[in-house]
Amino acid sequence: MVSDPDIITTVDRPYICIRAMAKYDDLPTTISVGLGHVSMWLNSHPDAKPDIAIARYRRMTPEAAAVDIGFTLAEPLIGEGNFHEGILPGGRYAMIKHIGPYDDLHQAHSVLNDWRPDLLRDVSKEPEGLDWTGLVDIYATNPKGEPDPTRFEAYVLQKLKD
Repeated sequence: MVSDPDIITTVDRPYICIRAMAKYDDLPTTISVGLGHVSMWLNSHPDAKPDIAIARYRRMTPEAAAVDIGFTLAEPLIGEGNFHEGILPGGRYAMIKHIGPYDDLHQAHSVLNDWRPDLLRDVSKEPEGLDWTGLVDIYATNPKGEPDPTRFEAYVLQKLKD
């Protein structure tokens, strides 16, 4: 189930992530495994204050997506090795809420893509695919704390041009 889309305004948010390139059918598994790796890395950094789990799509080609998989942070943290720091840019975003299995988030992406074509998304078309400034999945429900996937809550955000 998806909500009606809306427009929100956010502030810059630091995050820590691993980077991956995955075929679309493999994204749910890639994101789940990636969040596990980042979570373990954060556990070894007691000063880290992780907030919410995210997947930030950087480039989308017809075959696959380049994605940052990680957690937003209360304070910036320097990455090391395969763990990278990043900033989710603040600004206006189109947003939609999804309730249900995370494997079905593509439905929320489709609804949001079709909503309000008059709004200019902050995306550029490159020969290799679409480069997004801010296309983000926010995973509000931790599956370890909620075993029923039909109750999972997530948000899909698309950055709008300023």
